[in-house]
Amino acid sequence: MLVTVVLVPALLCAGCGTVVAGQPSPADDLTASTISPAFVHGTDDGDTDRLAATIVTDVQDYWRQTFPTMFGGPWTNLAGGFYSIEMKRRGADRVVVRDGDAIGALLTRLGAHETVLAWEERRMRREVRATANRLANFDDANLRRSARAAVAAAAKVERALELLGPEAPEHLTSAGKLRLANRQASLEELGQLADPPMTKDAVAGRIRRLLAMADKRAKELGLPDTESAVTQEMLDVDA
Repeated sequence: MLVTVVLVPALLCAGCGTVVAGQPSPADDLTASTISPAFVHGTDDGDTDRLAATIVTDVQDYWRQTFPTMFGGPWTNLAGGFYSIEMKRRGADRVVVRDGDAIGALLTRLGAHETVLAWEERRMRREVRATANRLANFDDANLRRSARAAVAAAAKVERALELLGPEAPEHLTSAGKLRLANRQASLEELGQLADPPMTKDAVAGRIRRLLAMADKRAKELGLPDTESAVTQEMLDVDA
């Protein structure tokens, strides 16, 4: 039969919320072997009950020695007793602590200071790793978005030049050709490559007017506009 010692809720609340300063160190008087769970109500004296009884005893022994020094008063064993009950594998109620700070606080109240240190170190490593992964994913997503935007812009400019042909104003045509020749360049970089150099707003304005003029011509002629040049296949290409 699967049994365990159920500690009354007071056990989790027995520790004071006061922070105890200092560095934890292994105790010299921990129970060397399991003890009899005779003080546990309903025990079957099985291995699980003996292990649980030993843990409870060690925790209470720790606080009996430490509590008076830390908090200026005697330690009182928990009232109400401990009970061994059968735990069903399915349909059983469980208490799950997921918050990192709450886990650390619970371990501290139970006197498991070495475990607290190990938990905080592992938690810190996980958080650092998670942050690094998020930043890497963020950078990768930005690169993909930039690549898709560059592909779409070049396709629309190419379509605009086809629609307008030699009728396109020279300064707009130059801006369009500059974009086609430097598809991955930013607007600021395009402005620096222009002759004479321009601001990124000036480059964006010329390309925007080029597309608007081409879309107007496409509407007059009943032809596909510049947006039609952007296909889903282009946008699905990985960066």
